[in-house]
Amino acid sequence: MWWHTAGPGDWVRADKHIHASLGDYLVGAGISPGTRGVVVERRGGRALVEFGHGIGATRATVPVNNLSVVRRGGGIDSFHTRSRRMAVVRLALAAFLLFPLAQFVILHLWEHHTFAGIVPAFAEAAVWSVGDWLGMLLGNPVQTLVYCGFLWVLAKIAFRR
Repeated sequence: MWWHTAGPGDWVRADKHIHASLGDYLVGAGISPGTRGVVVERRGGRALVEFGHGIGATRATVPVNNLSVVRRGGGIDSFHTRSRRMAVVRLALAAFLLFPLAQFVILHLWEHHTFAGIVPAFAEAAVWSVGDWLGMLLGNPVQTLVYCGFLWVLAKIAFRR
């Protein structure tokens, strides 16, 4: 009956919530269902799996019945390559989304030379940005839709399970 379970080099997906450390038990954190990983080593009914999530990776010993095989023989090195690529995509998405915030903070500091009053100014700018988006959509509809579509595709690639 070992033929249907995950072996070393197989890409897997967590079927249940997995606690990777004692701290995960204490705060209720851990590896959420759907997170992908690669089996590094198999020990009887348990497997050492390296889960790639966010920008880093976490190793956990997991019962094999809590895993679903996504890709047989995918390989550890190719999983690491994929994880690095996904980290770059996530960082690019973060840069695109955080650029306007960084620009706002820099311009506020340039104009006022202090952080005083930045919270009300940010709230006001957030309200005005809705109008700016509508104006941008009416003035440059193609460019605005291409930009929104690009961010949507990037988010779908970066955060798919």
